[in-house]
Amino acid sequence: MILSLKEEVSETDTLLGFYNDVIRVFNKEPEAGLDRWICDDLFEDVKKKLPQYYLPHVEAALISKNLTQICDHLSNSDILIELGSGAHEVFFSKTQKILSNLPHINKYFPIEICEESLEDTIKHAKIFNSSIEVKGLLDDFFKDSWSYLTSPETVVVCFGNTLGNVPERLNKPAVNLQKKLQQIRNNLPKGAKFLIGYDCNPNQQDILRTYGNDIFEEYVLNVFHKISSKVATFGFNASDFRCETTWHPQSFACIRNAVLLRDVSFLIGKKHFSFKQGDSFPFAYSYKYPVSYFSEVAKKANFESVDAFIDDSKRVALQLFEAT
Repeated sequence: MILSLKEEVSETDTLLGFYNDVIRVFNKEPEAGLDRWICDDLFEDVKKKLPQYYLPHVEAALISKNLTQICDHLSNSDILIELGSGAHEVFFSKTQKILSNLPHINKYFPIEICEESLEDTIKHAKIFNSSIEVKGLLDDFFKDSWSYLTSPETVVVCFGNTLGNVPERLNKPAVNLQKKLQQIRNNLPKGAKFLIGYDCNPNQQDILRTYGNDIFEEYVLNVFHKISSKVATFGFNASDFRCETTWHPQSFACIRNAVLLRDVSFLIGKKHFSFKQGDSFPFAYSYKYPVSYFSEVAKKANFESVDAFIDDSKRVALQLFEAT
């Protein structure tokens, strides 16, 4: 079952959100990005082709290794809300492990903006445990609109560096991260727990080897094909773009830029754009915040760190916070 956070069906609102983000990217507005619209349907293929892509399996291993300690902190939890739930692969490799070890959980609410992924997660969650109430929300979890789902014993989980993909200005890292954390905090009662996984890798060579290759760049650039299928266009061709990845260590930022392969002129909706060959603009972001830095930002958003788990290679962190 998929709930709408509004009375009307939210698919129209979701497409409008996508359209607005596309326009902002092509307008080269600061902090504009399309990361949240990159769905999981191609992701499993990417993982098979890129064994060096460490985040999913390292994060899952961290959960398995520290599961008892994590669940000890969450032993009284009765509701689990997952932000950016993705498809069922995420559920079985990560979320299911936590649900299996929290006997008081009676409700599971995944929130996701990709309808196909959300339906997939709901189906498999119900198969996994038919005694738990499962309802999905097709919407943007950064809205202050899901507080009615929570209780004082709620645990919220967010995996896959979802919050690390929030666009920022290069000279002002983590400003929007703090805002997004505060929006999540606004939905939670005091004492609720928040478990988040994120990429904290500081190694430039490792980052560019993982993210700055043809396979991964083709994967993120696929969101431009979504423009053609979801939005009214004229003269727009996704094959006119290539992806270029850059690393900015002072801002902890791995940025994907779309670069024009030729002169173009096209319509997105009623908005006209013209670009020259070689023009570029950022459209996807991945931030690699150190744990100490992330903790400071979260504290400003009224989250207090309870525990943190970091893999041996110091590339991925799993951190538990409490709403204060």
